[in-house]
Amino acid sequence: MAIIAISTIAMILFAKKRFFSGGTLLAYATASKLYPGMLIVYLIMRRQWRAVIYTTALGFGIAFLALIAYGWETYSAFLSHLPRLLSGEAFPAFRNPQAMAINYSIPGIIFKLKVFGIGGMDFGASKIVGWIYTLILLAIIILIARRRDRNEDSPLIWLSILILATLRSPFLPQAYAGFPPLWLLTLVAALHTPTAKNLFITIVVWIGLNLIIPMDWGFSPRQLALISAIPQILTIAIAFVALRQVTKSATPLSSPHPFSYTESTAIAK
Repeated sequence: MAIIAISTIAMILFAKKRFFSGGTLLAYATASKLYPGMLIVYLIMRRQWRAVIYTTALGFGIAFLALIAYGWETYSAFLSHLPRLLSGEAFPAFRNPQAMAINYSIPGIIFKLKVFGIGGMDFGASKIVGWIYTLILLAIIILIARRRDRNEDSPLIWLSILILATLRSPFLPQAYAGFPPLWLLTLVAALHTPTAKNLFITIVVWIGLNLIIPMDWGFSPRQLALISAIPQILTIAIAFVALRQVTKSATPLSSPHPFSYTESTAIAK
């Protein structure tokens, strides 16, 4: 929750042209959890160079301070361990069928299928799914970034990117997955007319996102996998609904805009 909040605050600070503060927060979040780096991709595609430069420079600064404080041995251990972190082999949860069943991540779907007895569902298959999803996520970010959104739509984009990025993790426990989509749901709901139908849909989705079953309640791994699939699917769906909402009102970035212009154009002028 802290990393999602920090990353979102960083983007708000960038929007307010407070580049040092925003860059410090986004650099710290990226160094801590890696996936906020997808927001840096978004900033690059938006040609928001000052935000990118500050984040990159401060990121190197944080890395240098950590090197001084903890020494190269820590970095060496991390780099040697990184492949197993990315594949999920470093996580003990993948030896526990119940933990595999409540994994929200996209690569983790492979191990959910393994719970149901489907063969060939191993770390090799999970790696393939993970990298395919990474390419799809990058394509989505590029597509969204190339369109000029309204200022009020920006938080929907930031949260959607963060949510989709967290799903790239090899292991995403249900306890870590509830906060971002619920936050995004409130923003999406606020964009719609408060009719009885929309209120009903919002409440149903809210209940579905809160459908979290502890592993010690006696449910079998297959039951947990089926139940956890509901908030997992809703999490993905709410991100795409938000992005669809944004693209409906967006225009191509290359088209003229009466009220704003890209940072690169400002620099050129």
